[in-house]
Amino acid sequence: MTTAPLTPRPLDWLAVAACPDCRAPLEPIRGGATRETARCSGCARPFAPSYSGLNLLPSGIELRPNEAAPTSRRWRSKFVASIYTRHNRSPNVRRALSRVLAALDDASWGLNIGSANTRYHDRLLNLDIAESDNVDIVATADRLPFRDDALACVVSQEVFEHLPDPAAAAREVLRVLRPGGLFYFQVPFIIGFHSAPHDFWRFTHRGVEQLLSSAGFEIVEIGAAVGPGTSLYRISVEYFATLAAALATKLYFPAKALAAVICAPLRWTDFVAREYSNTNRIAAGFLAIARKPAASP
Repeated sequence: MTTAPLTPRPLDWLAVAACPDCRAPLEPIRGGATRETARCSGCARPFAPSYSGLNLLPSGIELRPNEAAPTSRRWRSKFVASIYTRHNRSPNVRRALSRVLAALDDASWGLNIGSANTRYHDRLLNLDIAESDNVDIVATADRLPFRDDALACVVSQEVFEHLPDPAAAAREVLRVLRPGGLFYFQVPFIIGFHSAPHDFWRFTHRGVEQLLSSAGFEIVEIGAAVGPGTSLYRISVEYFATLAAALATKLYFPAKALAAVICAPLRWTDFVAREYSNTNRIAAGFLAIARKPAASP
């Protein structure tokens, strides 16, 4: 396991945090010469540092270490990802994300669930199930370690398909958002299976609406995050990689990298199709902006 960095993010966000077990507020404690940690003010459970932040996993769930992949696999994964998984760069995604992140200011906090190493905003806390270089909080989506009505916005990009109970996670997001707070929600539709470590669900645009409205959200907008060109691209790449693997298993990843480059122009057709309502029939993924209802007077 990689050792923790010497200068982790300060725990100035503890004012909005809560124990994942009893939901009592957390209080800071010193964890040695350079590390600040926390303790629950209710059940007195101490919380240890993670690689770059704080381990706030519920009791009974073990921390997944930050393990580096072999050099050849890291190169291959980064190369393919740079041209293959560009869902977070589409115009629709950038526009919707900007709208949600505009809710943040110096007096508020937001949360990025399943952030990995992404960093969108200084006031947007990164949460993931596994520790990593840029993760502030290691926790689970169905037991968010925050107080009720604490956050201005929450972001989740292609995470809920990996959760065994996405409805429970949606209710947790509603709980931790302040009244009027915004939730940016993005999930895949027509793309292949991708375990990280599990892949359970695919949502239509109607499924997105049902999930969020059932949790108690007001729907602001729902639309394609990435369109049918990306669907065709992703399926084509997987198809050619699978054909190659039928000849020899070891050919799967080299063929996938090659197909990712050759088939890349298919994605450009998203710009042609994105204005048509039928795009939702075979979109590669959907996004939604949802709002927590304002508090009753």
